Amino acid sequence: MGKETRRKWRQKKLATDKDYRENQRAAQKAWAKRNPDYWKKYRDDHPAYKEKNRESQKGRNAQRKMLLNLPDFVKSEIAKMDASKTINTIIPGYYKLIPLLPRKIAKMDQFIVKIDIISNC
Repeated sequence: MGKETRRKWRQKKLATDKDYRENQRAAQKAWAKRNPDYWKKYRDDHPAYKEKNRESQKGRNAQRKMLLNLPDFVKSEIAKMDASKTINTIIPGYYKLIPLLPRKIAKMDQFIVKIDIISNC
């Protein structure tokens, strides 16, 4: 089994199997507990990674600030339920769902979701 095949299998398994997802999360937590200073050491050993991450964080912070500073009338339009058009531009499939708020830096709060079209009405 090649890397790409394994990656797709794992992505599908995470999206569809609750037990697998919970086991993976528990294993990651246990590993992090056994290796508390892994990321600090990694950043110290890889200065280019640290700089790239710093620049990426500046972009994430700017985007978050922009979203927080939107006027209330714009925020209310973002999730307006009656604004849908009859033409569906959503493609069914698996997606990463990453909450914009609360403002967490770690990516442990992302989910794999499957979107299916039930109705165009």
